[in-house]
Amino acid sequence: MNVNFKQLAQESTTLSNLMADRVKVSTEEVINQYPEGITIDQFDSITMKDSQYYVATFKEDEKAYLNCGQVLSKVFDSFVTAFDGDIVGASDALKAEGGIKVKLSKGRTRGGNNITTVTVV
Repeated sequence: MNVNFKQLAQESTTLSNLMADRVKVSTEEVINQYPEGITIDQFDSITMKDSQYYVATFKEDEKAYLNCGQVLSKVFDSFVTAFDGDIVGASDALKAEGGIKVKLSKGRTRGGNNITTVTVV
């Protein structure tokens, strides 16, 4: 049996394939660098310390990924629900359709907490 231990180790240390060979960008960077919005073309769900959230890639910077907040997560939850829980299938279909353009901005909840708002363009 021929096992590539290095490859297995690298795959095991990556929470999502979308994060591999990409740099994490902050929401603030996306808001500042792309004031007209970004086109999200793939997403994935990851779990860290009992918390589940999404990461996404976008066409405007193929070497970057974004950790998604509550509102974008709600959007992706609706996509996954439409695909009967199939995250990969939903992400693949989104990519095949060319993605979805969204504009991110900073806002506040009624309780005064920070939130990233999402406008579908």
